[in-house]
Amino acid sequence: MEDKINKLIRMQSSCRYCLKTGHTAFYCPSRPRKPLQAKKPMRKRGKHFKQWMETRDKWLEQNKAPYHFCYICNKMMTRTQLTLDHIKSRARHPELRYKLSNLAPCCAPCNTAKGSRSLEEFLIERKEAGAV
Repeated sequence: MEDKINKLIRMQSSCRYCLKTGHTAFYCPSRPRKPLQAKKPMRKRGKHFKQWMETRDKWLEQNKAPYHFCYICNKMMTRTQLTLDHIKSRARHPELRYKLSNLAPCCAPCNTAKGSRSLEEFLIERKEAGAV
């Protein structure tokens, strides 16, 4: 019985943010909220970062074309939009991590979607999901 009385009192008291009744301050649409945090950028330190940047620079030096095509979806990209994908994943083939022959140009959405799967696995799953 006391719970019902407390609920009625809360519903009749005004919100401290908008001064309206019918809701508490926590549920108020006018309540100030923290801004969404931006995604953290790639770490600029670490035991592999320097070597990866050298490998990436070597690949870009060898492939100086102003435009590249994603090897998965054939989307055209500029050098600034380009990401390099490991054809054979770093997780399964760590020895190929810095091999230039294991890198291919890829757009960011395809690179993220492929993850650490092989190209064949990714294409099979993509076909089964209905995305062509």
